[in-house]
Amino acid sequence: MALKDWWNSLTINAVTTVILTALVGVLPPVGLLLAYGLDFIKAAYLIPGWVVLCSVAVAGLFVASVGLNVRQWTTRRRQMQRTVQVVAQGYSTSLLWDIGTRVGPPDSPVMSVRGDFVVTNLTPLSVTVPRAVLLASYRSWYVVPRRRRVEGPGVYKPISGQGQVSERLQWEIEPPVVKRGEVLRAKVGLVDHLGRTNWGEWLHWKGLG
Repeated sequence: MALKDWWNSLTINAVTTVILTALVGVLPPVGLLLAYGLDFIKAAYLIPGWVVLCSVAVAGLFVASVGLNVRQWTTRRRQMQRTVQVVAQGYSTSLLWDIGTRVGPPDSPVMSVRGDFVVTNLTPLSVTVPRAVLLASYRSWYVVPRRRRVEGPGVYKPISGQGQVSERLQWEIEPPVVKRGEVLRAKVGLVDHLGRTNWGEWLHWKGLG
C-alpha cells in the first residue's frame, strides 16, 4: 500500500509539473511570436530573436520555480500552526463507503463516506471544528489523476485544551468517483474556528457491496 500511495502521489505531481512547465515555458515565447510574428526569430537585433525567446522561456521557468517554493514554504508554515490532529480508528470497519440513491426526480447515485476518528486538540485552549473536508483521489478513464474536495459536518462539541474526542465523520460525493466495491483513497481535513484546515494522512476506505 505504501508503494501504491507513493506511485499515486508521484503521478499526480508529475502531471502537475508537466502542465506547469508547458505553461510557463511555452506561453511567454508564444506571446512574443503572436505579437511580432515568426520573423522575430530571424530578426537582426543586438541579440538574435531566438535567444530572446529562449531567455523568456527560462525566465518563466525561474519565476514559476520561485512561486512553487514560496507556496511549499507557506504550506509547511501552516502545518506547524495547526490546532488539531485527526487519526483514524484502527479496526477493520472504521473507514467505509457505500453507494445509495438520492430521491429525485431524477434519482441519482450518491457516494456515502464515513469514518471513525480520534481528534486531539493540540492547544491549551478550547477548539471547535465546525466542518470536516474530505479530499478524494481517483482517476478518470483509468488514466488521468483527479481529486475531488467535499465538505461535511465537523465535531459536534468543542474540544477542551489538550483534550481528545472520538468522532464519526460523514460526507456525500455526488456523483460517485469510484465504482462499487473499489477502495477509495482520501484524506481528512478538519477546519477549526480560526478557519485553518488541519489535514490528516492519506487513508484507504473499503467499499461495501
